Amino acid sequence: MDHVAVLLRQSPLFAGLEEKEVRRLVDLSQLQRFRSGETIVAQGSVGDSLFLLCEGALQVSAEGEKGRAVALATLDVPGTFFGEVSLVDHGPRSATVQAATKTPR
Repeated sequence: MDHVAVLLRQSPLFAGLEEKEVRRLVDLSQLQRFRSGETIVAQGSVGDSLFLLCEGALQVSAEGEKGRAVALATLDVPGTFFGEVSLVDHGPRSATVQAATKTPR
């Protein structure tokens, strides 16, 4: 999980944290792996966590007109975080995020 600590320190969201705070976040973190096409968070669902991309790529989409998914972004830079808005506003997820590549074991 030292890789996670490095990514946290490089992230603008966590850059101001002290070392003990980074270690605490690492201790609270759960490493998850996803298959290509697997949904990580679904638009409209309740969110109680944020995610930090360690490797791979993710597709972000939202429901558009006529219920069709509209691609919003591709996240592929390690250290990119998402899901923080639901932690702040306690509202439903504003977009769906799916794995675009399989993460190695």
